[in-house]
Amino acid sequence: MQEIKDAYLELALAIVKQAAEDIRAGPYGKRKGYYRTAMGFTRSYLFRLICDTCGVPPDLARKLMVERRD
Repeated sequence: MQEIKDAYLELALAIVKQAAEDIRAGPYGKRKGYYRTAMGFTRSYLFRLICDTCGVPPDLARKLMVERRD
């Protein structure tokens, strides 16, 4: 059972990582749609749930993701 939990956690972290990469790419150019989707994701219940599960405040995670873009 622990292996299944670990697999879901890895998937969740991969989703957050992809969102961070999309945010870092910025809101311009070919990937602007990805940026918008990623920013929306950071305001979602799923993002909050993943952050809470990992012990990271969602607001802090969102702030760091956006700051790294600059």
